[in-house]
Amino acid sequence: MFHILDPYELTFPFEAITYFESMEDERRILADPKSIKDRYLSEINRFLGQFKQACFENQIDYCLIDSSTPLDQALIKFLARRESASRPPHKS
Repeated sequence: MFHILDPYELTFPFEAITYFESMEDERRILADPKSIKDRYLSEINRFLGQFKQACFENQIDYCLIDSSTPLDQALIKFLARRESASRPPHKS
């Protein structure tokens, strides 16, 4: 599974009072990012951890991709990781 998130979703770089718009409906919220950044990052990391764990438990390959990463680079990294995971351990 490729989980693609915008870099802003992963780092929450906002500093000035900002309108945040819902992608699901018409809601807009005016907020001070400095007052919610720590909680937001904690929640997104908790969510990502749970999502990744659920994939692991169901034997689903999970790959988080920052949308600023070129697709070819993301695929190469993913395929290299899969290939190394499928190799038997090296015996000395």
